[in-house]
Amino acid sequence: EDVLHVFYIGGGASGEIARRSIAQNEFRPYMGRLDFTYINGLPLPQLLNRLSGLPPHSVVIYTTFFKDNEGNTFVTANLAPVIVAASNAPVYGTLQGVLGSGIVGGSLFDFGPQTHAAAELGLKILRGTPATSLAVQEGPPNKVVVDWRQLKRWSIPESNVPTTATIMFRELTLWERYRDYVWIAGGVLIGQTLLLMRSE
Repeated sequence: EDVLHVFYIGGGASGEIARRSIAQNEFRPYMGRLDFTYINGLPLPQLLNRLSGLPPHSVVIYTTFFKDNEGNTFVTANLAPVIVAASNAPVYGTLQGVLGSGIVGGSLFDFGPQTHAAAELGLKILRGTPATSLAVQEGPPNKVVVDWRQLKRWSIPESNVPTTATIMFRELTLWERYRDYVWIAGGVLIGQTLLLMRSE
């Protein structure tokens, strides 16, 4: 179904508010076609209540949630299943670490490669390379990844998924699951048939 309402969910920490401004700029070309609502730092009980009553044709974009406006702190990945369970609309994410928690997917940032690159730079500095001589390196691009199970849950056609996306958690068909056994059984049957023909 067509999306009309986008609810952007994030924490109330200063960095999270700054990222909201970036998101607002990114979404600007879609203003007029879609209705955007930005919710940052709302206390968790109020947030979950809000998510349970979203209007039809809505989607949720869950970013990070480190702190609410009352000073309570959270772990973004741990909160993701709670957000998903409360929402009556499909939830999309921005971090690789929340994939598998019930989000449909999204253009996901993976902290792993970034951490590895930062560690390599740190080692170079420790070995005597001046920090000023090290070139600024761009991080790896986000990857579009979707959860096949959530596509089915929300009746989202795979034709709507970008061709460059990676589809995770796909369930095997009966043929894919038992294909090797079928080939083995077929081979045994053919072999036995040939033996019987030779013995006659």
